[in-house]
Amino acid sequence: MTTPAARPRVAASLTGAYLPLLRDSEARRLGLGGVVGRLRDGGVSLAIVLAVRHASGSFALAGTAAAVYAIAAAASRPVQGRWVDRAGAGRVLTRTTAANCVALVALAVSAAERADIVILLLLAGLIGLTVPPLSAALRALWPTVMPEHRESAYALDTLLYELSLVIAPSLVGVMTSVASPAIALLVLAICGASGTWLVAGTHAASAGGVSSAHGAVGSIRTRVFAMLALITLFVGAAEGSLVVLVPAFTAAHHSPSSSGLPLSALAVGSLIGALAYGARRWSATTSRRLLASTLPLALCLVALATLAHSILALALLLALAGLALSPTLTTLFLAVQQASPPGALAEAFTWASLAGTAGAAGGQALAGALIAGPGLSAALWIPAGGAALAFALSPLASAPRAPTSQQRSHPASRDTDAAR
Repeated sequence: MTTPAARPRVAASLTGAYLPLLRDSEARRLGLGGVVGRLRDGGVSLAIVLAVRHASGSFALAGTAAAVYAIAAAASRPVQGRWVDRAGAGRVLTRTTAANCVALVALAVSAAERADIVILLLLAGLIGLTVPPLSAALRALWPTVMPEHRESAYALDTLLYELSLVIAPSLVGVMTSVASPAIALLVLAICGASGTWLVAGTHAASAGGVSSAHGAVGSIRTRVFAMLALITLFVGAAEGSLVVLVPAFTAAHHSPSSSGLPLSALAVGSLIGALAYGARRWSATTSRRLLASTLPLALCLVALATLAHSILALALLLALAGLALSPTLTTLFLAVQQASPPGALAEAFTWASLAGTAGAAGGQALAGALIAGPGLSAALWIPAGGAALAFALSPLASAPRAPTSQQRSHPASRDTDAAR
């Protein structure tokens, strides 16, 4: 428990870490645009399911539409990332957002008119193909906007991303309840456009892309990047499987409507973990930080598999896991940034995002299969297994630290740092 004497130090640490971000107008725009724009990303899958279900009367077709969207979005990410690196984030975000808004409005209208399922599936795929690479662009822009506060910036980005994921499904649910799924799609289109265009209008995003002979395909073939992708995949599997495991757990304890409590506890823990991580100045390498964050994450998830005998216990253990989850994700962002070649940062982040999405999808599928087969007790070991594999690979993900702009200009400072 924090003592009264320690509280001022904690407050000063938080203020010192995040005040520079709040004072910088570019950073404020990136943060606000990220929160608002990601409401679309966090809610569109649910909105598609509800809209297609309303139009077709079939959850099976609705699930197919969501899968089409997810596959199309995953396929477009590396291409869009390379486009950002070549043409600049502003141009790509503006054009993809305009196309995505058209696709969202078209699906809203088609679902309201109960159009043929083929049209609905095509529009779901078009939404996925045109979804702007907002998260990848933000993670590529933060080092440019706040080069001396990258750790705090990435921690804040993780916090705001988690916040969007908490708000978005509730927003879709409210809009569907008071109006219709079509209206929910329109609200997401407005949020996505507003937030993305706010990011695209920053000076950093308006700058042209960086030409480079290297792409993320080249960098992903390195050992470091391959390890980072695998770690991201396993962390994604650990986190993603909880989407299936938590509702199954609460249903098994005769309270299916309580699934929001454990997931909210995970989100709250993640928010606190992100704040704490960004408030500290780190000297350890990213690989050591990954070890330091994935170990408690794995231990918490092992405890979940063995000690969660009630919904309250599940919520408490997920809150503890969340404290380690955000530092793990933030450190992965930093490691990807350090391991990426010049001119391929956005593309590298899209590959990492793709690995995380693939891991989440695999974790969810495996969780469903184990629940239907051996049972929930066996399925609860999936998150622990994913975190344990991430911990085991962390020592292999060491990369040299990227020099700051000042160090690039003054080689002597590099020599001084090396001497330290």
